[in-house]
Amino acid sequence: MSKGKGTQGTRRELIVLSALHCFTQHGFHQTSMRHIATEAKVSLGNLYNYFTGKGEIIKEIAGLESQEQSVLISTLEQQPLAAIQKFATIYLEQLSQPDRIKLTVEIIAECTRDPEIALIFADNQRTITSALTTTIARGIQSGDIRQNIQSEILAELIIDGIEGCAMRKSLFSDTSTTGHGLIQLLLTLLKNTEK
Repeated sequence: MSKGKGTQGTRRELIVLSALHCFTQHGFHQTSMRHIATEAKVSLGNLYNYFTGKGEIIKEIAGLESQEQSVLISTLEQQPLAAIQKFATIYLEQLSQPDRIKLTVEIIAECTRDPEIALIFADNQRTITSALTTTIARGIQSGDIRQNIQSEILAELIIDGIEGCAMRKSLFSDTSTTGHGLIQLLLTLLKNTEK
C-alpha cells in the first residue's frame, strides 16, 4: 500500500471516529458536517473529499459494525451451549457501553427516517441472527439443546433480550445484573436435561 493511500485511509478512519463522537455527544441531527470537520481537525472541503454527507458516514459505521459482528460470530464455532454463553456475554458487554447505546439509539432513529440506512443495518441484524440460529440448530441436532425449540425464534429472542438489557442498563443507569441473569436463565432453559 502506498503511503498516500495509507494516509487517506487513516484520515477516513479519523473522520469516522470524530463523527461517532459527535453523534454520541450531540445526536445525529444536531451534528453538522462542520462539527465533524472541526472534531476531525480537517477543513470542511477536505471532509467532503471523503464523505458526501452524514448518511454516507452512517453507511461506513454500518460496515464497521459488520466487521465487529464477524469477530462476535466467530465465537459461535465452539460447542453450542458454551458458544451461546460466550456470544451472549460478549454481545452484552459490547452493547452496554454508554456511548455505544447512545449511538444505537441515534441509528435506530435514523433507520426510521431513511429506508436505505435501515436496509444496511437490517442486513447486519439478519447476519448475526442467522449465525446464532445455526448454532442453536447445531445444538438441537447434537442433543445438547432441547428438541422442541424453534431455533430462529429463539435466536431473535436472545438478541432482543441482550439488546434490551443493555439499553436499559445504559439509558436508565440500571446497575442490576439482569443481563447476566438473563444469559444464565436462557442457558438453563436451552439445556437438554434428558441427555
